[in-house]
Amino acid sequence: MKQPIQGSTLNQSAEKAGSQVPLAKPRAGFTSTRLFTVIVALFALLLVYTVYELYQNNAHLEESLKQVQTQLAVINQRLDDGDARLAELTAQFQVTTERLGLTKSELERTKRMAARLKQEQQERVKALTEELRRKAEAEQVAALQRETTSKLSALSGDVSATRQQVAVVNENVSKTREEVTQLKLKLSEYGTLIARNRKELEYLRRRGERDYFEFDIRKGTFHQVSDLRLKLRKTDTKRQRCDIEYIADDRRVRKKKVNVNEPIQVFVKGLRTPYEIVINRVEKNRIIGYVSAPKERGAAPGKPISSDR
Repeated sequence: MKQPIQGSTLNQSAEKAGSQVPLAKPRAGFTSTRLFTVIVALFALLLVYTVYELYQNNAHLEESLKQVQTQLAVINQRLDDGDARLAELTAQFQVTTERLGLTKSELERTKRMAARLKQEQQERVKALTEELRRKAEAEQVAALQRETTSKLSALSGDVSATRQQVAVVNENVSKTREEVTQLKLKLSEYGTLIARNRKELEYLRRRGERDYFEFDIRKGTFHQVSDLRLKLRKTDTKRQRCDIEYIADDRRVRKKKVNVNEPIQVFVKGLRTPYEIVINRVEKNRIIGYVSAPKERGAAPGKPISSDR
């Protein structure tokens, strides 16, 4: 009874041993397949991540470029506004200077200055736009942003300087207008200012637009004043007027009933602007006043305004 039991036990052991050998091989093959699958999955994830990073970087670069273009558009708009304001101020300045009798050369110089400033601004904006277009590449966006910021700051400084220059010109015009208003000076028909006393005469001399020569003439003979010769013929102290005679370009002219502070224009050959004779005070057989001479005349034989009256 015991021997069959042992035989069957051995057989069962042999069967178990035989069944264990073929199960080990399939387990090793299954592990290799899973490892390969994991590696492929990791490689696919890495590829997806790389593509995502590239897409994010490209979107960031496009957004940075849009910001630069937006900033440039804002600067262009500010420059256009500055040009419009500059043109408006230039027009106001032109009207004011014409009323104050400023010379044509000064107006032309102001126009040239405004045109030159506008042209320089346009050239700088054009150069900056062209440079931005050439450098708008992905790997240069960061450096380009710094460079653009620097140039825009410099350009803003130029615009500020231009506005300051216009403000100074406007301030000078306002100051001149205020001085003229305070002194209550009047203009002649040729746009020259007429002085009625010492204070106003000194103010006109400081402006430097014309040369001024004073005179104190008594009745009798001719007196040389600048390029003119003057003679007092008659005075009317009650009505503050007189009769005078002057010689200019070998022409002898007599003026009757000349009122105080009423300019007499004297034209000579070769000059576009006339001389002006102004009598400020009439006394018995005596007149006091000045001769206003244009700058373009060159040297004149008269003496400039002195401190005596």
